[in-house]
Amino acid sequence: MRIFKEFAEWFNKSDKNIVDFHLKKDKENLKRTLHDLEEELENMKQLRKTIDSLIKKSEEIAGTSIDKKSIKKEEHSDFRKWLKEEENILNRIFALKKDEITAQDIETLKKELPLLRAERIRLDNRIRKLLEIIAKTKFLIDDLNEDLCQQLSHGHSLAEIGKVLVEKFSHEFREDYFSGKDDICAFLHDHFKIQQNEACQLFDLLEEVGILKFKLESSEQIAQQPLLYYGTDWDDPMMEYVTIPPQLMGYWEINA
Repeated sequence: MRIFKEFAEWFNKSDKNIVDFHLKKDKENLKRTLHDLEEELENMKQLRKTIDSLIKKSEEIAGTSIDKKSIKKEEHSDFRKWLKEEENILNRIFALKKDEITAQDIETLKKELPLLRAERIRLDNRIRKLLEIIAKTKFLIDDLNEDLCQQLSHGHSLAEIGKVLVEKFSHEFREDYFSGKDDICAFLHDHFKIQQNEACQLFDLLEEVGILKFKLESSEQIAQQPLLYYGTDWDDPMMEYVTIPPQLMGYWEINA
């Protein structure tokens, strides 16, 4: 968790890294960085929810007035430890019945409320910066995906290929996963006059960016059906499929 003292340094380093990865066309490291950034964002959102809850409960007991002079400016070396201590202090008060809350308890809440509000503002600023760098990282990944698509298809964009697939297969291509994949790869190979390995890589790219999505239909009727599995009978290669309802064979959704 990088929230306060080290956030600026960590943020600037992350920004430099994603630019370097883009220049080197290193999509895998860009994707790993995006995953780390999104994980950091989720952690901060959870902290924001915790602080929101503490503020709301404190205001219900102590009121909403703000004493700006009491807002502390120090930064915490261990934010999680500080927040846990705050929770322990305040939850003791929240657990009391209304007639058990003392004047000192009220003063404690009034003392901690400005600090919680200040930390929420500071956390919001970090979340905004994370949203900015996540958007930038996604844009750079999209840019590399377009470059790769042009390379594999000999000059066609992702949008162009998606349109061609819809014209050939419609928006819903009803085939199971591997049969559908084989048919689409064969079509890409023939239509764009590319090598088979290029067609397979292009398929993988289309699936990665969401132009191709394999889906299973869901309904209450299907949910109530028992699912059974039998190992392959080598004298009957279709044995594995005899217990699968047709609806569960799925279909390929083409988003273009």
